[in-house]
Amino acid sequence: MANNPIPYPADLDTKTEGASSEPAMMNHKNSSYYPRLDFYNMKSNDHLTMISHYRTYQQSRENTCAPAAVLTVLYHNGITNLTEMDLAKGMNTQLYPIGTNKKDMVNYLKTLDLDVQSSLDGKPLIPMNPSRPSWWII
Repeated sequence: MANNPIPYPADLDTKTEGASSEPAMMNHKNSSYYPRLDFYNMKSNDHLTMISHYRTYQQSRENTCAPAAVLTVLYHNGITNLTEMDLAKGMNTQLYPIGTNKKDMVNYLKTLDLDVQSSLDGKPLIPMNPSRPSWWII
């Protein structure tokens, strides 16, 4: 279990499908082959760049990897009022094996008043500017 993960909404079924439904015996607790690093509290150094205190989230469905990933970025930027399923609906996420397409993701994020830049715009992407936390590159 990751440190300080984003919690599942109380009404979300995490027991019958998706990675969240896998039996706990599948976890590799205290394994010498799968060490449990504390990514949440790790800091950058000369050889590694880390985003400290970045909360994780395990997608609950096979088709919601994009909504789950977006949820972690939203949380990191203080937007905590949306759930994985809200994002899946807003981004028109389709059933497995289709998932979420980039155009629907970009269009939905723009409705949240986020400054979104995408390769779909046909312009070169500008590197991320840390002073603009609402600026997204997809």
